[in-house]
Amino acid sequence: MAQKFLCVYHDQIPAWEALTDSERGRLLMSALRYSATGAPPELSGNERYQWPLIRAQIDRDKASYADKVEKCSKAGRTSVNRRQQTLTDVNGRQQTLTNTIQEEDNTIQDNTRQYNTSPSEEPAAKPPKRKGDLFADFVEQNADSDQELLNALRDFEAFRTKVKRPLTDEAKKRILHRLVAEFPAHEWISVLNQSVDKGWLDLYPPKADAKKPSAIPHDQNPVPSPERIRDLVNSI
Repeated sequence: MAQKFLCVYHDQIPAWEALTDSERGRLLMSALRYSATGAPPELSGNERYQWPLIRAQIDRDKASYADKVEKCSKAGRTSVNRRQQTLTDVNGRQQTLTNTIQEEDNTIQDNTRQYNTSPSEEPAAKPPKRKGDLFADFVEQNADSDQELLNALRDFEAFRTKVKRPLTDEAKKRILHRLVAEFPAHEWISVLNQSVDKGWLDLYPPKADAKKPSAIPHDQNPVPSPERIRDLVNSI
């Protein structure tokens, strides 16, 4: 952008006072034309002695102005490039966020489909069986038992370990023998849970509960025969 003005400085007043009005007018007009077009003037009066100083000042002003314009232009281009880069980064992060959300949605949908899969379509996996696990063997061989009983047995085993009275294999056999011999099958889980809750090291009959339903008929919870007890214990 070309400079469209002329700077006249106060320190030129002493030199201009020695000139007549006509000479000052010719000097000013010559400075304006030179600043606008770069064409040197033809001066014949005393103003020609001041012209070299005026011309040098005009050249310095134009060079300073051009340098300032270039710096401003460069700063403007840098600012535009920075804004464009910022916009690109924002768009990139937005796309990344969109992709992440889509992946999470797909994962949730997959997990939902797996959760809603019926047992007939995908059988439930059995809990891992530990090597030499007498409790797991007992649950597998007892047709009237289930995973809840195995959890109760392992909770009781963990409790005994926690109080530094761990169960040996022989102690486990005695616990199973007592369950089968002394308690009906429908009380096994409550008996085990009661010992854990009370901090008991052994098994005891569950305490009476005022809200406890009436006793289950004998034909639904038969007391195992001595032969049944022996077979269950010996099988483990």
